Amino acid sequence: MRIDYKDYRAYLRSDEWKAVKKRYYRSKLYKGHCYCCENPDVPLQIHHKSYNRLKRENLHDLLPLCGDCHEKVHLIVKDKENRSTLWGAARRLRKNLGN
Repeated sequence: MRIDYKDYRAYLRSDEWKAVKKRYYRSKLYKGHCYCCENPDVPLQIHHKSYNRLKRENLHDLLPLCGDCHEKVHLIVKDKENRSTLWGAARRLRKNLGN
């Protein structure tokens, strides 16, 4: 799914997205550490596994990632040889890190 970068950035600043993140952090899905490296001692970002339900996310569409892992996931997706989805890239990185 192609998304407009400007609209996406605006969404990430919206009260709607802040409410989604708050619900995620309060849910049983949130384990208090990065999904990929499992580091609990770093600030976490909420990552979309897919943009298919953007603005109507299910909490299962989201993952907590540290900044380093979040960047690596997007680099894996951008590598055309990998042909990874966002979710596939996160799983691959987690496996490569031994988690």
